[in-house]
Amino acid sequence: GEASWRPADDIDVLVSPEQFWQADAALTQSGYRYETEPPSAARLETYRQWIKHLRYIDTRNQTVVELHHRLTGNPYLLQWNFDELWKDRIHVRIGETEVPTLPSGKLPLYLLAHGANHAWERLRWFVDVTTVLQGEDGAENLLGEAEKAGLRPAALQALELAHAWLGFTLASQYLDQAARSPHTKLLDFCLTHFLGRTLWRRRPRTKTWEWFWQFSIW
Repeated sequence: GEASWRPADDIDVLVSPEQFWQADAALTQSGYRYETEPPSAARLETYRQWIKHLRYIDTRNQTVVELHHRLTGNPYLLQWNFDELWKDRIHVRIGETEVPTLPSGKLPLYLLAHGANHAWERLRWFVDVTTVLQGEDGAENLLGEAEKAGLRPAALQALELAHAWLGFTLASQYLDQAARSPHTKLLDFCLTHFLGRTLWRRRPRTKTWEWFWQFSIW
């Protein structure tokens, strides 16, 4: 209930792809600088296909902003129309400011995709997913939406681990499905390989083979 208690590495801002460079200009004119140089004009189309955001830093207070033109690195995952997201947006209060965010019907699936994409390396991402699941049908609704998006094995894994680690209430039928799903077992194997034992306490150095294997191949 108190947003300031939660630390954040960066602030993600999603904009319409058609307005991406307008938003880019607004940030740079406000004092933000690119963390790394943006793509050249010749590589722009390749960038739009494979890279979902640019990172900026405010050198005055070190605030980092990621400007996104889509929600996931995979361009074929969660292909939600921006105008529809904006039309159905909800607002949350952070301090004295009302901030628009994803529709309540879309937020659980996005949080699932985000946590799974990062191999659930932070426990709070499980807390995020379970917090936004409303009512007794929350898990069932998430699994239904995940099925449509091709993410049901990942959803089963997330709910199973939230049940084990956070005491999240999950019907036995879904625990059985997670235990029988070969895809969920494969995800569990990968998670154990990268974060099991004491591996969770360290992060591979950027641009090493270990980093590439964990954060790209995974």
